[in-house]
Amino acid sequence: MLSDEVAAHHFQDIDWDLLRLLREMRSLCVAVWCWADPDRAPVLRQAGTYHLAVLKDLNDS
Repeated sequence: MLSDEVAAHHFQDIDWDLLRLLREMRSLCVAVWCWADPDRAPVLRQAGTYHLAVLKDLNDS
């Protein structure tokens, strides 16, 4: 994921709320896609676990 610092350096007039929402939606898409068949490859289970944790952290804050 592109860090906020890098995004701010390379792009002018960023809509930070939109960027946050798009990042959340991307995590949701990746989590769903990975958990559809997590045993297909170890990396899918790892990515699914990571993105679920990201979404849970967002929900807790």
